[in-house]
Amino acid sequence: MSTRGYVGRDVLLEFSLQPPSTESASLVFERLGMCRGKELALSWDTADATGDTSAAFLKENLATFKSATISGDYVSMASDIENQAAFEDHILTPPAATGYQPFMWLRLTFGTGGRVVTGNFLVNENNSSAPYADVVTATFSAMSNGELTSVRA
Repeated sequence: MSTRGYVGRDVLLEFSLQPPSTESASLVFERLGMCRGKELALSWDTADATGDTSAAFLKENLATFKSATISGDYVSMASDIENQAAFEDHILTPPAATGYQPFMWLRLTFGTGGRVVTGNFLVNENNSSAPYADVVTATFSAMSNGELTSVRA
């Protein structure tokens, strides 16, 4: 594995419009083209475990539930080659196959030989911006909907 750094354009975001119950080995992923920024955020909920015998009156915490969010932004394109229409149509009108919910599988690949994170997500936000004298862009955010896998490429 290389020890050099890499830039955000080397991070690949892909999606598969399959239901959450689909076996991950059978998924076929499409690239979400024209992405600029991609973000993976992991967080843990905590429970306060502080008691009257906690050392030095310091608060003690336990991790309870983990959540993950993938978000990104992209330049909107009119061609189908970027797969944006399929991505956006699935969010706008989720099919019966996903229980009419905007579920999709997302995969982030961090640079050559880097980490690959895959999981099922619920897209909870999709925004398009069309300024009068600038390029049309879109942003999205998706919340984890089950287990994530993380492997080295």
